[in-house]
Amino acid sequence: MTLAEAGVQADELAQAGSERELADLRTGERTPARDCLDALIADLVPAAERLGCARELQDARRLADANGAARQRAAGGPHEAARWLADVYVPGPE
Repeated sequence: MTLAEAGVQADELAQAGSERELADLRTGERTPARDCLDALIADLVPAAERLGCARELQDARRLADANGAARQRAAGGPHEAARWLADVYVPGPE
């Protein structure tokens, strides 16, 4: 996969989320975006280990597995999502 191809896939994913399907650049088959991301991350593991950033790459996998939109949907309706966001991002009393 070239960087340009990965960039196109990333742009499409950002627009529609990891729930959509993308073209697998190796086979041309429609593949769940999450599976494409898993394959890309797996391909990057050796380079990440050489560069000392394997932990950061695993953070990318974690974000792909449960991105912000997915976590907000899991919270429930809009009120529950707002409450969840406030709990996560608004500092509590010190």
